[in-house]
Amino acid sequence: MRIILTILVFGVSIGASAIDFYRALPHYTIKSDTYTNDLLTGQVRVKGHVLDYNGKGLAGALVSTIDEETSALTDANGAYDMIIHDSDTSLFVFMDGYDEIAMSRYDFRAGHTVEVEFRLPIKIEQDRKTPVVSFKPVVYLYSTTTLNVSLALDYLGELTFTYPEYKEGWNVTVDAGGVHDSKRTYPYLFWEGEIDHLTYEKNENELAGQLVATDTLVEFLERQLGDIGLNRTEQTDFITFWAPKMAVDEYVFVQFLVDDLYTSNIAELTVSPEPESLKRVYLLYTTYQDVPNIDFTPQQFEPFERKGFTLIEWGGSELKTLITL
Repeated sequence: MRIILTILVFGVSIGASAIDFYRALPHYTIKSDTYTNDLLTGQVRVKGHVLDYNGKGLAGALVSTIDEETSALTDANGAYDMIIHDSDTSLFVFMDGYDEIAMSRYDFRAGHTVEVEFRLPIKIEQDRKTPVVSFKPVVYLYSTTTLNVSLALDYLGELTFTYPEYKEGWNVTVDAGGVHDSKRTYPYLFWEGEIDHLTYEKNENELAGQLVATDTLVEFLERQLGDIGLNRTEQTDFITFWAPKMAVDEYVFVQFLVDDLYTSNIAELTVSPEPESLKRVYLLYTTYQDVPNIDFTPQQFEPFERKGFTLIEWGGSELKTLITL
C-alpha cells in the first residue's frame, strides 16, 4: 500500500500511461470547507463518502492520513467521519479491488469541517504472477489462386502446441480447396501458448467492452463477430468453442482486441505474400455470478471487406478477474 502512495503523492517515476490515467479521472471532490468552531485547538473534521464510479457507497473502505496515524472505515452507505490535525496535508483511500487514491496536498485549517467525496476506480490489471493461456488461436487462409505461403508467429509468450507443427514458421499451399502441406489438408492453422501478463485495454481511460447476460451470449457473439467481419463458418467455430466456456456464470464481461491491438498485445504475424485482406480478433473475458460494478464503453468496429488473398485469425483468453488485490 505504501508503495502506491509513494507513486501517487511524492511523484516517483512511473509510466506515462499510468500518470495520464490517474490525472484524467476525478478521484475526489472537495464538496465544502467551512469554519464550524466546534473543534479543539488544531483539530479538523473531515467527512464525506467513498463511492464507486457508479455512485454506489463502498462499505469498509479505509480513509487515512498519509502517516496512517488517523483513519476511519466507511459505513454501509460509504460514509466516513474523522478528526485529523491541521498539520496533516493529505488523505488516501484504500479498498480491496479498487485503485488506491490520494489527495493532492491540501491546506487543512483548524476549526474547519471539510467534506471530501472520493470515487474509486476499479482495478483492471491481471495478476502478473499467473500465466494467461492463449486458447485456440486459429488462422484461416483463403485464395482462389494457388499460393505458396509462409507465416512466422512472434508470440509475446511461449508456444505450448501447434498444428501442423510449427518449426521456425509454417510453409503451406493455399488454393480454392483449402490449406495444404505435403501431408494433408487443414481447415486452419492452430496454435496455443502461455503469456505472462495480459490486461484489458482502455480507450481514452475508459474500459472498452460489454457486460453480457449469458442467456443472451450467443446472440451477442453472432452480432459482434458479424460486425467485426467473420463469416458464418468462422463464427460457428468461434461460438462453439468459446460460448460454453463463457456461459459458466450469469454474466460475462467481453472485450475484443482487433487487428493492431491483437498484434501489440498477443502476437505479431508475418506473412509472405502479404494478404490483401486481413482481420485478427482476440477475445478477452471474465465471468461473474452477480452483476459487477464496472464502467465500460461498448466497442464499435469498422466494416471489413474481403478481397483476394485473405487471412482471418481468432483466439482468446479468460482473465479470471478484472481485479488484482
